[in-house]
Amino acid sequence: MEFFFQLGVYFNPINIALIILCSVLIFKKTKYESCIRILFYPCLLVSLFSALLLYTILAELFVAYYSGGKYEKEAFKLRFTGPYAWYYRMFVIGTIIPMFLILPPFRKSALTVLIIAIITFTLRMADKLEFL
Repeated sequence: MEFFFQLGVYFNPINIALIILCSVLIFKKTKYESCIRILFYPCLLVSLFSALLLYTILAELFVAYYSGGKYEKEAFKLRFTGPYAWYYRMFVIGTIIPMFLILPPFRKSALTVLIIAIITFTLRMADKLEFL
């Protein structure tokens, strides 16, 4: 669980920085070619952290399935079907969505990157909601 915590500590400020960067680019009406060059490395960084999180989720699933331990299988099954399944699904979706930033059509405009970053940020911060 510590690996998830450390990645989350790094992932959220990078995502906030990407939201701020896209907002500045949109409000300053930066040229299309400049936007593509400016957004390349931040999008790559967010995608890299998302890939690491997705790798850990898939590694956990692999270990739960092939370990032969009935408690580990049951724990993973409860994550997807238990009372907090909605949170785990939001976490997985919030990890998969930024992977689209690797593809050039999704990172061509600052508005698209801004929308993806906001969706990712809200899905990753769902555990901070007090009213649920």
